[in-house]
Amino acid sequence: MKFEEKLILLRKQKGLSQEDLADLLNVSRQAVSRWELGTTLPDAPNLLALSDLFKVSIDYMLRDDYESAEDISNSIEPKTDTPRSKRSSHKWFLVAFVCWLVSALCHLCSAIINFVAGDINFGAMYISLMGVNIVFAVLFFVRYLKSRKSDKK
Repeated sequence: MKFEEKLILLRKQKGLSQEDLADLLNVSRQAVSRWELGTTLPDAPNLLALSDLFKVSIDYMLRDDYESAEDISNSIEPKTDTPRSKRSSHKWFLVAFVCWLVSALCHLCSAIINFVAGDINFGAMYISLMGVNIVFAVLFFVRYLKSRKSDKK
């Protein structure tokens, strides 16, 4: 089924006239007419609006080989995590964890330098930033451990 046929069908199922649809999309009735005649296609923002309005995917709207919404669910494989993608996501958890720890160490060094230089205020500020980094690193690592545990199930 072609785009224009799907558009006509979806518009009529919603009980909309060309003018009603044009008003909803803030386009002219002639634009809707050209889409339904197949002389033009809507631009990307209008295609997104049509997809949202009719509660169908853009893929369904544009692919001629999709006759109904059921064709979409039959043609798209469900996304599953492969072991490789799981390893990749775990790697990013560890990278973020290490970055937070390095940041905490940098703040500790800055605090020590400022305390030695006699600037107590900046030293205290860097100590508090170090504490915040450590808290986030620990929370992030706990989440990482929980995700590893759920992956093993």
